[in-house]
Amino acid sequence: MVATLVAWLYLFLLSWVYGSWLLVFILRVLKYERQEVDIPIPLKVILGFVFLSAAGIWFSLFLPLGWLVNLLFLLGAIFLAWRNWTSYRLDVSRFSASSCHICDFLVFMVLGIIFIFALTGASGKAVNPDTLLYHIQTIRWAETYPAVPGLANLHSRLAFNSSWLSMNALFGFGFLFGQPLRALLGFLLVLSSWYFLTGFSDFVARKSLVGLFRLSLILVLAYVSKSEISSPGTDVPAILFLCLGTALYLDALDRQVVAADVYKIFAIVLACFAVTIKLSVLPVLAIPLLVIIKNFHRREIIILVSLFSLFVFTPWLARNVILSGYLLYPFPQIDIFFFDWKVPAERVEDTRNEVTAFARMPSQPVAYAIQQPFSVWFKEWFRVLTGFRTVLFWAAVFSPVFVGLRYFISTKINKDWLILTLCSYLALLYWFISAPSFRFGIGFIAITLMLVLLLFLEIIPIKPMRILGFLIFAFCLLYPGYLSFMLLQNDNLHSRLVFPTPYESPKTSVCYIDDKLLNCAEIYGWCGYDSFPCAIKIRDDLTLRGEDWAAGFRSNNP
Repeated sequence: MVATLVAWLYLFLLSWVYGSWLLVFILRVLKYERQEVDIPIPLKVILGFVFLSAAGIWFSLFLPLGWLVNLLFLLGAIFLAWRNWTSYRLDVSRFSASSCHICDFLVFMVLGIIFIFALTGASGKAVNPDTLLYHIQTIRWAETYPAVPGLANLHSRLAFNSSWLSMNALFGFGFLFGQPLRALLGFLLVLSSWYFLTGFSDFVARKSLVGLFRLSLILVLAYVSKSEISSPGTDVPAILFLCLGTALYLDALDRQVVAADVYKIFAIVLACFAVTIKLSVLPVLAIPLLVIIKNFHRREIIILVSLFSLFVFTPWLARNVILSGYLLYPFPQIDIFFFDWKVPAERVEDTRNEVTAFARMPSQPVAYAIQQPFSVWFKEWFRVLTGFRTVLFWAAVFSPVFVGLRYFISTKINKDWLILTLCSYLALLYWFISAPSFRFGIGFIAITLMLVLLLFLEIIPIKPMRILGFLIFAFCLLYPGYLSFMLLQNDNLHSRLVFPTPYESPKTSVCYIDDKLLNCAEIYGWCGYDSFPCAIKIRDDLTLRGEDWAAGFRSNNP
């Protein structure tokens, strides 16, 4: 835990410096003065982290994500901090000058509990089965080599190209500790909760329903991260950035012009970054689209949307092409490149079918599951849902009925909230049609239901609404408190006081590509961090493109 805490402190300071610098850039493009807007520290840190993440993807095209890239980021931060020292002092003075009334006390009490939960959980055993299947090996390849051409030919899932796994390679500090830390999810969980908790203050002081929406997101993140906090998995961080982007967009609608514009840009950056973490949250791009539609006449907004979209997406798409030969993987329909390392289209389609089949009928063979009609696979899919998830699913599916009821009660309705609710429902349908694994869609389900609730809250008298707000806050205190208590009961907590529990090392066997030796998995396709490079199996058509692993892989089949 000590190593994780040190990593958090380093990331906080580093991201704070870059986030503050980026905020100054945004304000200059928007032609605002720095003093006109006061952005919370956690948002600046999150913005800086996303900037470093996107910059890291750029570097990954040419360099391994290790000590050299970290050194470049550190030197840049030292220079920026020296140039803009007064802005950080201003942030600290604003923070320390906050009046310590009961609201502040309650907020930081909850934040402290979430901090304990995140720090304790981040040091535990990585329990996500996909971690051994491909997360660890993806991280190890990014730590060891620049983007490797045709890596998907070795193992199809190594080309899923989540920016989250690249960031775990960069900020896992494996070059210092022998194995990378799993510190990033806990770090962002604390920061996002810090921002969401400001919603309680907004609700109490300004009766802001958007603030109540933000506060409720803490329960969503605690629920989805309770078993994933110690894994470098991609599902929870994708949901986290989906929640952040949605909250920031709503926050922009709830603020004055200057702050509103800045929050819109923040929402766009986080929405774009969410897609590079996991394609299942692709509908979050509705947020940039809504901003563009509403601000098409404003040149400054369009310039910033274009710049940040290109900065985030360009290196990510380039990595897709290098790793697999396709612009989007695994989507063989977008086939515009003809590199020798390109994965055969039928194999990409098989990978896509595996994802869809597992989401629909995980206990059935892929060939069988993918051919079943809706009436068959839905019955099997629905049968394994827990009671709580069943209620959430049906409530989300029939949410348009509730929206219609809300309109029937009162036609006076916030059109921006209504449009966002519609976009969220369409995203829900996208998830269900494409790959309906519940862990992929829980973010859309939760946000859809919360937006519908928001539409009802705007017609409820203030007294019942205030009671609801304090009940939600109480849950935000009790639920993370319960999760923290359960983690602190762990008997082996003392053994990971300094370093987290190491990755497992499943049994592997020796195999060859051409005349080069590597490891092949023997149990469930699992590989450890130390068994590198490792693959599930070696196909007869697989060959090297050069003398070493960095040259990449290709298939001899057309």
